[in-house]
Amino acid sequence: MKLLKYIGTMLLVTALSVSGQNKPPKKIISGVLIKDDGKYNRVLFVGATRTEVFYKDNLQGVVTKRSRITEFSGIFMFDPWLYREAKELFEGRKYEEALERFIECKEVFKPFRTLENNYSDMAAFYELECYRKLKKYADIDKTLQLFISDKLTRPSMQTQLEVYKLWQAVNAKNWARLNILCNEWREKRVAVGIRAQIAYCHGLALEGLGQNSKALNSYATAMTADFTKSDVIVREAALNSLRIFSEDEGLKTAVMLWEKPEEDKNTVGYARLKEANALARIYDKANMGAGVALPAKYKKFQDYTTPEMLEKIKEKEEAAKEDSK
Repeated sequence: MKLLKYIGTMLLVTALSVSGQNKPPKKIISGVLIKDDGKYNRVLFVGATRTEVFYKDNLQGVVTKRSRITEFSGIFMFDPWLYREAKELFEGRKYEEALERFIECKEVFKPFRTLENNYSDMAAFYELECYRKLKKYADIDKTLQLFISDKLTRPSMQTQLEVYKLWQAVNAKNWARLNILCNEWREKRVAVGIRAQIAYCHGLALEGLGQNSKALNSYATAMTADFTKSDVIVREAALNSLRIFSEDEGLKTAVMLWEKPEEDKNTVGYARLKEANALARIYDKANMGAGVALPAKYKKFQDYTTPEMLEKIKEKEEAAKEDSK
């Protein structure tokens, strides 16, 4: 019976959330109060404390009602339209616009801050995420000093808040500390998006400490750990790698000797040039820039493609044509 009751409740909530598409005032959150007997009321929440919720029956209601949270078996709040729009902008990679909306949400939904995973604190979390995506690391540091919350209980958010310590070290350019912090996360099991961040930060730390070969390995992990979602990480790791390649003296020598009698294909510089070539081609082919074009100074690496690689590319293109017939 409990399972049937739970299923029935979730179906009810889903149906109501789909039907409630009209925009109420910003500060009001549409939701449902469910009692033990399964009866429910569709209400408009206007605030809450640790023990009580405040709500109106409809937009025309003059009286604000208050009830103890313990009176209900379930209290469901649907994502308010302001928060939904902010999330859509964020997921659409429009981080500047999303940032403005999340800052607005953070203020608008302060009356609900006593509740777990309330929209004010979640908006503050996504404000930090926008700063991270926009590489505004000083703003992460400043915001974290003011943001204190024990209401975000989702494991993914809790882990991300811990990982912001790495970004604070990036902002301070404290590469030694960042290296230590990244090594502490090495053996921890984390989501691929977090792993991509850690690998990227470790790449920055190792590069800052003059360990370019290790930095390239970390950047490679950052590029592949969460390729489809960590768009900024993938792009910056690729560009940082290409920058390291472009500054490599052995690679510069390989470029000067390209296809000349003196060319030595067994040098580290030649191997680096092949890696730079492959990365520059993949950057364009796989849209690693997520809309940001490959700078001309790195695009030149695409010219150094070996005959063997050109043959393989040709074979793949012909195979793709055959498959499409």
